[in-house]
Amino acid sequence: MPNVTLLDQYIAPIHIISREWRTPQSIKNAISEYEIECRNWGQKPDLLSDIERRKLWSEVYTTLLFSGLGGFKLVKEYPMLVRWYLESRNKRRRVLDNEVVIYVYDVKAIDVFYKPRVKYPYEFFTYVYASDLDPSDMVLEKILRGMGFLKAIFRHKYGLPIDFIGYSIEFFSKLLKIWEWEPIGLLKSLRYKGIFQIDGGRSIKCEELIKDVKTYQIDEKFKLLLRYIDRYSFSEKVLADSKELSEIRKDAERMVHYLCNTVDIKLKGKIKLVFRTPKESILVLDSAFGKISISLATPDLGINVLEIMNDEDKSVAKKIMEALSSHQDVRYIVHYGLEDYIRKMIPTMLYSNVINLAEKMSSEYQTPISLGKVRAELTGKEDLMELQNEISGKHLLRNLRGKRGLDEDIEIEIYRKFFRLRAETIVILYNLYMGYIVQ
Repeated sequence: MPNVTLLDQYIAPIHIISREWRTPQSIKNAISEYEIECRNWGQKPDLLSDIERRKLWSEVYTTLLFSGLGGFKLVKEYPMLVRWYLESRNKRRRVLDNEVVIYVYDVKAIDVFYKPRVKYPYEFFTYVYASDLDPSDMVLEKILRGMGFLKAIFRHKYGLPIDFIGYSIEFFSKLLKIWEWEPIGLLKSLRYKGIFQIDGGRSIKCEELIKDVKTYQIDEKFKLLLRYIDRYSFSEKVLADSKELSEIRKDAERMVHYLCNTVDIKLKGKIKLVFRTPKESILVLDSAFGKISISLATPDLGINVLEIMNDEDKSVAKKIMEALSSHQDVRYIVHYGLEDYIRKMIPTMLYSNVINLAEKMSSEYQTPISLGKVRAELTGKEDLMELQNEISGKHLLRNLRGKRGLDEDIEIEIYRKFFRLRAETIVILYNLYMGYIVQ
């Protein structure tokens, strides 16, 4: 049908028992993007042919809802994202950084649905755990590559099924959830003992996994396994580029720390005492669940959450300046991984008074340093992570019902408690930074 547009050709009204099925706008948008990419590559759009030839395929990314921090739980599985992957029909010439010329297929990701609605989720029992993400790890492709590489090692070296582990990244809650599709207790053993016994003579150790992701030989068989796990994350171009493979190893190393629930914080000297309040007044800015919080931390009064607003609220900048005007003894504006956002909210002359703790800590340590994990390690409390996962579940359920925000379901005091716990942790990190790293 040469004179028929793609939308008309592939999306026609379907009548089922006197009801017309209407194609979601997101599908129409995805097809339009598919058509654009085909033309960019100089190939004629042919949706059905590309599907038949496995040049166009889809992936559904899901997440789990459960109570508490994790363990053996009854979970509910919900879709988070539907994504199409489109591969070019012909190979294209590419020049790598080392000037090596290769011919590979291009691959493009097309996001179709965000949080598709599901009325009846799939329920099952399994081991599942949630981890608070380091701001630098909040990139889907980074998680896919790191976990994909780790899954390949589990299969290639230890003989475990390729898909025995599932995972999801929730940007709105800043959580990484990892689970077992069939409960074998590997996650529990690694997180609490650092070792999982496969059989009488073989075991998996967290320390050994760190070595594996750094040094495991990437031969042709291993590359084939990576391609089988994820054709997009481990495309021919990626696997031919030594620089890309080096970055993937680093991503996988960080995933081991999330998997094993470990953190490597080694400060200069021995820590004898860490204060919960700063030596000077600071303004703490934080963001999660689409909200921004402004908190004041002082030596005498501790921490006070001044404002909680939607992060797109036009008055955020005004509220920050009002807080600074009302508390002129504030020495620094402190945040954890909000560099771009903060720079839009304050005048240029204040940039020198801003401290990005995520950046400062990551420059010292190579392992993920998230607020939830740091709080658990330094205070022995997991209250922040538990509250974060609780809000995440309610947030996700509300979105799946087609509603926005959480104000009808979650009182502002719960948000206030959540941001206060995060502010307390940011202050502790600030004291560690000023007392041990700077010195």
